[in-house]
Amino acid sequence: MELASIARKPFDELLALYRAGDQNALAELFHLYNAVIRAAVRRRMSERLRKEFDSLDFAQDVWASFCAIPAERRDFKSPTALHAFLVKVAENKIVDTYRRRIQSASRSAARECDLKKSPASNEPTPSQWAIAGERWSMLSSELQPSHLAVVEHLRAGYSCQEIAERLDTSLRTITRILDRVQRLCQEKR
Repeated sequence: MELASIARKPFDELLALYRAGDQNALAELFHLYNAVIRAAVRRRMSERLRKEFDSLDFAQDVWASFCAIPAERRDFKSPTALHAFLVKVAENKIVDTYRRRIQSASRSAARECDLKKSPASNEPTPSQWAIAGERWSMLSSELQPSHLAVVEHLRAGYSCQEIAERLDTSLRTITRILDRVQRLCQEKR
């Protein structure tokens, strides 16, 4: 690569000129390191990202981040240190984009639904509340007190394991009670 051909002193001078705001020094750094950044981007990009982005998009983001670094922090001891920094920034840009675009649940096509097929609201209607209340009254009047306690805990949102712990009984007992209650409900329909 071109990095090996850069002598220590010219690199220090080039970096000093860049820190001082010399645009020619920035152009020289771009010329020396742009291929390195693009190679790092191409190595790291997944097929899914390649469909949406070009490696130049990421290279431009890396340079924008590099230029945004305050002058006092633009201190790289060697061409290798600058190379490692730019490669790491490129990798971070790709990972960040991958997380936002590909893995983001809010952008996931799998989570999309057809509004014509889905209900307007997941909340029960008033008539559904009334029917559920009547069924609960009928069911609770027919249950043994121990079974009623289990079902009330279940209605409160506790898991079977939590109910077993709260009522100081085994998980198997809770499961059997819930099976009996379910059979009772099916018989009443």
